[in-house]
Amino acid sequence: MLLASQRADPAALRDLGFEFEFATLEQALSDIVEGTPVSIRTLPGKAADARVPDSDYVRRWPPAYLLQTTTDLDVPVNDAFAFFSQAENLGMLTPAAMKFSIHERVPEIREGAVIEYRLRVGPVPVAWRSRIVDWRPGVRFADSQERGPYRSWYHEHLFRREGAATVMEDRVYYAPPLNVLGRLVNRFFIVPALRRIFQYRADVIRLRFGPARGGNNPVAWRLR
Repeated sequence: MLLASQRADPAALRDLGFEFEFATLEQALSDIVEGTPVSIRTLPGKAADARVPDSDYVRRWPPAYLLQTTTDLDVPVNDAFAFFSQAENLGMLTPAAMKFSIHERVPEIREGAVIEYRLRVGPVPVAWRSRIVDWRPGVRFADSQERGPYRSWYHEHLFRREGAATVMEDRVYYAPPLNVLGRLVNRFFIVPALRRIFQYRADVIRLRFGPARGGNNPVAWRLR
């Protein structure tokens, strides 16, 4: 049974119109093996890049790097926005080893809301405080770090409708700590950590919503 060819044809499912996420074994194995490639682009100068948001926070704390992800979701844009704008869902999108927890009460997400949470980076406990800015329901919102491990962290969440599905884009503008040593810290510690976190996030999003139909890549990530 292991060495001989075994052909099983799901005729009943096919007749009912069921669509497999991966039509072939090669596609399924490729999804498992290849994972999510991640790259982070260096920003030139102090907020000189046209991609940098027009924000008081960014002007005060200029970012050094930009991470971008684009994820296709098989849900209406309002449903996607509602999920990602609920603070209690942050724990679901964070690897369990980081022991994410919101400190005190879970706030209502809106313009100016402050979220205080705790997590672990390896063995090190970290306290993080974020403030919600640029709140536009169904379109976009952003959170900025007021206290945490980065010199600056500004995370934009953007949503747009594509047929019955949603395209969600994350743009993370950040600068590592330690000034001159920050480049080494970013290369050897921060980039690998962000890669693991966002790959985990992609898997959870796909399990929660399912991939948008019609594309070859069930979760499309484009990082420049």
